[in-house]
Amino acid sequence: MDRARKKLASAIDGIRNFNTKIELNVDERISPDNCSLNEIVRHGFPDDARCIAYDPVQKLIAIGAGHGTVRLLGQSGVDYLLKHETTEAVIHIAFLVNEGGLVTVQRDDTIHLWNYRQHTPEIVNSMQMSKERVTCLHLPFQSKWLYIGTDKGNVYFVCLANFELSTYLINWNKAIDLSCRIHPGAVKHLAVCPTEPQRLLIAFEKSHVSMWNLQTREAEQFAVGFPQIKCISWHHDGKQFMCGHSDGSLSIWNIRKPNEAQQKINPHSTSGPCKPITHLIWQHNIEGEPIVAFVGGLPAEDGALPAVSIMRGRKSTTVAEMDHNILGIVALNPSPFQNVPQLPYGIAVLLKHDFLVIDVNSQGFSCFENPHAMDIHESPVTKISYFADCPVDLIAALTLVGRNQRKQGVRLSDRPWPVTGGVGRECASGLQEVVITGHEDGSIKFWQASSESLQIMYKLKTGRHFEKVDENKVVSYAVTDVVLDPESRLLLVASACGQVTLFRFVKTDSTQDIAVVLLSQLSSANVPPSPSPNTVDDDLRTTARELRRQLETSESRDSHSTATSTGSDNTEYVPVRVRGGACRRPAGYQPELVCQIPWISNGTAPEKITAMALNSAYGVLAIGTAAGIALVDIVSYIQIHSFSSHEIMSREPIPLTLPPPNSDASPSEPPTPTITVQPEIEGGSGWSLGSSVAGLIRKASKKGHHGTPINVPDRPHVDELRVDSPSSVCSDGLSLSPAPNNLPSRSQSVKKIVRRMTGRLKRAKSFQTTVEEPAEPIEYSPALSECGTSMHSSTQSPMVSNTAKSFIRLNTEKCRSVDRRPILAKAQSIAAGAAAALNLNSREGGGGGGNNSGAGSEINSPAHGLSVGDLSNGDSKSNLNGGSRSSSLTSLEKLNALPECVTSLSFVSTSSKRNQPKAEPSLWLGMSTGSAVCFTLQLPSNRITNSVVAAPSGSIVRLPSRIIATFFLDRNFCLVTGAFEAYRDSTKDSAPTSANLEKAIQNRVLTQTSQSPNVYDADEGLPPPELLSQLAVFVSEHEIKVVALPAFQQVFSHRPDIPLVLAKSSHVRGYPVLLCLNGAGNLAVFSLPTLKPLLNQSLFKGSVDIDDPICGRTDFSEHGLGMYMASPSEIQKFTACTELAAQVADCAGELFVPVDMPEPPKTSFLKGVSTLFAGQKDSVDLDTIFSEKPSSIAVTTIKSVARAIPVNNMEAVTSRGLTAGQAAAQAIQNLNERGDKLNAVVDATENLRNNAMNLQSRSSALVQKYEKKKWYQL
Repeated sequence: MDRARKKLASAIDGIRNFNTKIELNVDERISPDNCSLNEIVRHGFPDDARCIAYDPVQKLIAIGAGHGTVRLLGQSGVDYLLKHETTEAVIHIAFLVNEGGLVTVQRDDTIHLWNYRQHTPEIVNSMQMSKERVTCLHLPFQSKWLYIGTDKGNVYFVCLANFELSTYLINWNKAIDLSCRIHPGAVKHLAVCPTEPQRLLIAFEKSHVSMWNLQTREAEQFAVGFPQIKCISWHHDGKQFMCGHSDGSLSIWNIRKPNEAQQKINPHSTSGPCKPITHLIWQHNIEGEPIVAFVGGLPAEDGALPAVSIMRGRKSTTVAEMDHNILGIVALNPSPFQNVPQLPYGIAVLLKHDFLVIDVNSQGFSCFENPHAMDIHESPVTKISYFADCPVDLIAALTLVGRNQRKQGVRLSDRPWPVTGGVGRECASGLQEVVITGHEDGSIKFWQASSESLQIMYKLKTGRHFEKVDENKVVSYAVTDVVLDPESRLLLVASACGQVTLFRFVKTDSTQDIAVVLLSQLSSANVPPSPSPNTVDDDLRTTARELRRQLETSESRDSHSTATSTGSDNTEYVPVRVRGGACRRPAGYQPELVCQIPWISNGTAPEKITAMALNSAYGVLAIGTAAGIALVDIVSYIQIHSFSSHEIMSREPIPLTLPPPNSDASPSEPPTPTITVQPEIEGGSGWSLGSSVAGLIRKASKKGHHGTPINVPDRPHVDELRVDSPSSVCSDGLSLSPAPNNLPSRSQSVKKIVRRMTGRLKRAKSFQTTVEEPAEPIEYSPALSECGTSMHSSTQSPMVSNTAKSFIRLNTEKCRSVDRRPILAKAQSIAAGAAAALNLNSREGGGGGGNNSGAGSEINSPAHGLSVGDLSNGDSKSNLNGGSRSSSLTSLEKLNALPECVTSLSFVSTSSKRNQPKAEPSLWLGMSTGSAVCFTLQLPSNRITNSVVAAPSGSIVRLPSRIIATFFLDRNFCLVTGAFEAYRDSTKDSAPTSANLEKAIQNRVLTQTSQSPNVYDADEGLPPPELLSQLAVFVSEHEIKVVALPAFQQVFSHRPDIPLVLAKSSHVRGYPVLLCLNGAGNLAVFSLPTLKPLLNQSLFKGSVDIDDPICGRTDFSEHGLGMYMASPSEIQKFTACTELAAQVADCAGELFVPVDMPEPPKTSFLKGVSTLFAGQKDSVDLDTIFSEKPSSIAVTTIKSVARAIPVNNMEAVTSRGLTAGQAAAQAIQNLNERGDKLNAVVDATENLRNNAMNLQSRSSALVQKYEKKKWYQL
């Protein structure tokens, strides 16, 4: 009666669960108004730099670059980006000194005037040359006119007030001598005399130098001739100038002797060709000592580096070699006046890929320490990880160890950074931000990104713990993936050579060995081919050698040391070796564990790592490749389990309406798979390899308990492996018995296994194996499920995957507790693999094998696949009722037809089984074919004697395309992530105990409960925990699904119009959201959990593929923040939160700071006496000269040369995203400022009127006094 009642209750529960549908009406307090894409700041060296300029009063540096960008640099935190409307490169740039203006010239001959006085710099005026190309630019100090030289040899003048061309024009034929019958070429240099502004020095391309008088319109020629002139610099007295030539020589000319050079200098070599001098600076200090800095002039030898030469008088010449080509140099003078002697305190050098400032006053001309991150691209960036909310103690620790690195590096100047213009930004968010960049040379840099500035903290070289590789083999240590646990300070790094290294942060110098784990099954080269009879002996010998190697590893695992890499014996597959022995390493991140993956293509190409995950609380890391996945214990440094890709998804999913595992099936429900367990057959005649191996393992399990257990894999595969003897169809199944508690050492038993297996495997050549799929339904057993979760495997040898594609199904008793977990030996998996290879070889050779489905023992994994949605990987009914096939052929067909690999990994404590609300540590795998598979982890309290148990939970969620990421929310709709272990100093802090193990593995809640969404219908409430205890968010390329756990029912879904390539969870105003990057380069933001679209705005220009390198160089973080590589040398920071963007705008610094203009230099007494008798020269008014009334022909000619480009300031307002109220407030502010200025003008006019009245009254009094007097009375 009780049995019938239980069946009835089970049937009712099944019908109720089948018809129960979870519906959630979630009230999300976030709206699209809270999301907008805003760029914050750009760090790094300007990509494709072209030119440089300096404002000596504001102390700002401007760098013009390609793609139409300009970078303005000042003190730390003053780094602004200006963008033109077009992407044409900026080739010329000049400051309006202390006026807040900047003139730029683009490659399409467009000239712009920028105003950076206001909060957001913008273009005020623009014009474009239509008939001639701009070749040089000159803007004299305090001049209202801009001088422009063109490719046709003409010089034009532009009024900065209205940006119009003057009719005053210098034609090339008037500037050169009439005796010259050839065109002088383009204008290469323009320079105004420091003492006489009406004298303009013009240098042409073909070595013609003319001194043009703007007032008299006359030219004076200099007989420079050849070699060709490259650059010119004036002396401060205005009587001499220096020229740099193409042959590496310097010449000094006096304006009073134009026919002959006053002096010629060859600074580096008098014999042999030299490089041309392209840039020149001629300065003098107060004592009159000259300082000449120039680029080039060195002997033209092969391999000579670009250099800046500094000549200080006749004492010495210093050559500063550079790593890149030099684009320009500029002197950092303390005064803007060029007619006084002054010594520059620095020389700014713009290189092709770097920017630095040389300290002229230091001994040895060392460089200033640059507060701006200009060396991000020191090695090409391959990976970016961004953490917007990092622990403060981690930043302090990295800064401390990084300071020691900088002391050991290049010697820098002790003086502070000289470019101190602007006001630095304030930290708007108050977050502690860290950016990690992985580079092509294997280095990793840690940057502090707080306060909108980027400063290097620490640099780690990840390839130093490897041995040098043979020159014939090309090995790259480029960083492909980085996983950082900020709380525990663990760092996991994957390199392009297929090696994964775990680093642990250590505060002091230490000496330790590096543990090495070989993950042979993760290599595609180990996909087992069909063995031939000629390879059986080699397999047996290799198996015995592998057993001996595992014995040596097991005996030395307590010390965690290796003499060298475990792959050293097979250099063809693992060419990279770990340095053996203990080495002293500095404080910081030190390598602790290396996971090596054999190379593919006969050892010529490394295996690509597709996914990685690390959990410090679990003490487990997961690595996925195209061949499979492996779990590694980072506490005991052993491999926990490994699956090949086709073994993870070898069974078709069971429909979503599967009843709970502990209930009987209802007649109305679909057929449930069953597992048939055959008892062990005793008394069978003949000897079988299965019974022999089982006996060996029983003996080993009785002897080897104190060592670390190494178990056979328990994989969710439908294929089975049976070993039959030729004389009898029946064979003994492999069985495991619970191990007693009092067992001797394990190492002795392993030695016996090595000796016995070597002899018995040789006698196994005549035996046969049969690999089939079960044709009968499989019955699910709760007790068997409990036992199945306790079976796992340890380190898998390379020969296992080379000899067998299937694995052994083990027959076990019903396990009542985890403590009675069976202990298996490493030899079991090796023996089974060798036996499988031998039997497969016998079948291919024509030998008959028994095909009894009832013989032997079989245990199929109790996995119940759960399909969400309409898509599945096939018809489950045909799979259950179909005929048997060869498992190896089936796996190869699946592998070739649909290459499935792991694309995402997530550690989290979740409800992994249907209708079981209890959360347990789990690992969710995202597959390339759209399947999300869950594995459960059982963490023992003692990791030394017991290892982690990894077993498939059977939960599968299917999506239509590749899984990108998986996220989880708790019952209150708060984002959660896996647990973490707090950082502890190994020398001071003790290891955590097992008392609070359950509390230590609880998920970390990221969302504040007050900010989490609510349910509309509060009376109805949420579904019970049996249906909803968590929400899982699965993001694939073509669909996003939210699934309720443990009911495994779809709650929300969204199909984007454009495929997604990157996804990460975040918060906007504290509310959980999903940040995604789609294939069109747009940033898409969705609310959680309803997946309501909030934002879709362009982030990149052009399309983005899911395997595009830009995906690895883009990362999202908390508070809607993100970073991406805008160019190979620049990192762009942005936010999707409107509130945060407004805070950043309010806390932004200033570029222009009102500074009083320095006083002009005073004339000397002798000069004043000389002018007293010679007469004072009248000052030349250039405005009158350039603004003279032109003829109609001249006006027509000038209008045809250039055209004005209208600038719509309202478009700039719209591009900044200002609302109507903000635009009106700004207009009112401008009106108020204009009113203040008008009032000042009125006051000044009134004062002038009063002064005029006073003058009139005084004049009238004088007239009345003297008008009646005679001339002789005066």
